[in-house]
Amino acid sequence: MSDNRELDRSVTFYPGEEEYRSNFRKEESVVSAVVEAVAAVKEEDPLELTQLNSVVDPEALDALFNDTRTNSREGVVKFVFEGFQVALDFSEELIRLQPASEDTGSL
Repeated sequence: MSDNRELDRSVTFYPGEEEYRSNFRKEESVVSAVVEAVAAVKEEDPLELTQLNSVVDPEALDALFNDTRTNSREGVVKFVFEGFQVALDFSEELIRLQPASEDTGSL
């Protein structure tokens, strides 16, 4: 990291799947969780990353993951950010980061 700021985001690498994983809680901002997870993997300050709104609408992304009356959302949202294919799995409360390739493209 470029400064001494510590992030409270645990990220684990899974070599068999060649991906990083981090959990998020339904009550937290998924946008913040993604930025913190990517920053942790890249060992950079989150403020030094590309603005997430250059690839996805942060308000819409948070709205997708906001609590509902039944709290029974499912699904996965994928996009490319900072060189990673980001997959957000609501039912598992999981962020998956895989190095982006030409196959994943960019949004």
